[in-house]
Amino acid sequence: MYSESTLNSIPDFEEFRSRLEAFERTGTLKKVINIDKSFLIHYERIVDSIFTVLTTTPASTGDTNLSSIINLLKEAKSDETKELFRSNKEHCPLCLQAIDQNWKKKVLEAIDLLDSSQESEQIIQQTEQINSYISNYKTKVYIILEHEILKDSDDTIINIRRDIETFDNMLDIFQQALEKKMKSPSSLINLKQNIQTKENIIQEFNIIDNNLDLLNNKINNRNKQIDKHAQEASLLEQMINTISLSENKNLYYSYNKVIANYNKKKEELEQRKNELNDIQKKLNEAKDELRRTNIQMDHLNSALSLIFLSPNRLSLEGTPNGEYGIYVRGKRVSLSNLSAGEKNAIALSYFFSMPYENRSEEYFSKNDSLFVLDDPVSSLDRNNEIGIYSLIEHEISEIKKLTNTNNNFVQVIALTHSLPVYYALKKIADDVFKKKKGKPPETTCKMLSKGKLTETKVIDYNYRSLIQDIYDFAKSNLTDISNSPASYYGTANKLRRVLEEYSYFNFDIGGTGLPKNQLVNEYLETCVQSHKVHSETRDKITRALVPLWMNSESHGEEKVKSGSIDHNIQLLDPEETQKCARLMLLLLDLLHPTGLPGLINSQIPEKDQKDINQHLSKWDSEFAEL
Repeated sequence: MYSESTLNSIPDFEEFRSRLEAFERTGTLKKVINIDKSFLIHYERIVDSIFTVLTTTPASTGDTNLSSIINLLKEAKSDETKELFRSNKEHCPLCLQAIDQNWKKKVLEAIDLLDSSQESEQIIQQTEQINSYISNYKTKVYIILEHEILKDSDDTIINIRRDIETFDNMLDIFQQALEKKMKSPSSLINLKQNIQTKENIIQEFNIIDNNLDLLNNKINNRNKQIDKHAQEASLLEQMINTISLSENKNLYYSYNKVIANYNKKKEELEQRKNELNDIQKKLNEAKDELRRTNIQMDHLNSALSLIFLSPNRLSLEGTPNGEYGIYVRGKRVSLSNLSAGEKNAIALSYFFSMPYENRSEEYFSKNDSLFVLDDPVSSLDRNNEIGIYSLIEHEISEIKKLTNTNNNFVQVIALTHSLPVYYALKKIADDVFKKKKGKPPETTCKMLSKGKLTETKVIDYNYRSLIQDIYDFAKSNLTDISNSPASYYGTANKLRRVLEEYSYFNFDIGGTGLPKNQLVNEYLETCVQSHKVHSETRDKITRALVPLWMNSESHGEEKVKSGSIDHNIQLLDPEETQKCARLMLLLLDLLHPTGLPGLINSQIPEKDQKDINQHLSKWDSEFAEL
């Protein structure tokens, strides 16, 4: 770690940039192996052998009658002589003398005997052996031409590549000459004019030998450069840390921000993939459930029509494969393309269709009915509140009519965190379960407070008092809270209620989405820039710490899955709960025009206002770990 007070000198930024560019160029390089030159051993002996075998012909045939002819043929080109005597020419094209047929026959026999002699076989074998060496040379040269080092584009490498290709062409000429020799061992084979002498050939071998040395030197230099790469990385990192503490801090901070954002997006991508897999799994389960269940289609569509006050806004239709198709304004859509509010509407309609599954109306007259509605109207359903309330009133009333024929009863338990939803549900309940003359009321209202349900006629709800309770808890001593767990019972629900109402009335979004809202995040960034809050504190607010905490406090899905029926159990310990409360208060203080003091009391004394601001500043510093 470095600090500004310990820096004696600042590295030159241009030098740093130059070294960084060189580092980036070598960052992707990989070590390559040296080129093996062992195949060039004894190349002078191979060259001698090539010239020897190409100019060698059989010494004799063992036939005294043809010896004079054979001696002449050894000095001539037997293949051209053979063609001449096999033709129908009667005179020699050179001396113009007549060619006797008997002489023509003897010459052809001598040539055939010369090519089929034992010495010819030995020449062929020697030629094949030398040719195998040349083939090995070509194989090695081909491998060298494919070597990684030859992919460089500097002039030296280009010239070496041309020399290797020239050498490869020379080997082709060798092979062609040797193949001719194998076909006609009695012939004298000459190489092309430009490589006719041994000195020229030896020179080409020396060139390729020297070039391979140059390539190996470049390979060794590259490998050494790669070995130095890790050391250079350490030095560059030190320069980055040093420069970032001077006039280039902003550049360094921007770099870290980009990396952090990349990692965050990467994590979000993995999370979205997992969520997609979960959604797909749940969708498949839902399809299986729809196939197994015979739910009345008319009842579902009637419920959706009542919610949206339109028969075509959202409806379900059967498909040939036995599933349900979802239609929005007459056009089929997939479940994943529905809004959260539309999905909730289908779920609520499905919920009220379940009692009728494979049952006749007589069933209700013989059995009691119990309905539990847990937050039937969330912030996602605000636009369809009237329709949802109408559906609840209609469905409960219909089942109540069918049930009351034999003194059976219908009981409805409705749970909510929202005050407006509470009043609406209470109004529906008072209308459906009307008080009978001379009898106690059929509806009751209870409030969860400090782990206990208390009966009340009117909910004692004061927005400012809830924030005051949360603030008192946030500044409390942890030891006192741990010794008295009941002192923080209900804090979770208070936080949920405050965030839900504040975010809905001010931003028209759910409370759990407030810390991640784009507009809120842009404002929080402005607060960081103006030093109203530390960036570390802002990050802890926006990284969904509060929504995570609120979700884990839900007394619905999580506790049902865990088998718990005690909705007063706190899932977080006092320290974690207190951290979440402080984060929420810091968030509200930044968002609200009057700050937290104005939220608690519009006419708060100056002393209390100063005390609140001191606590907020202290919490901000603690979250920033200062």
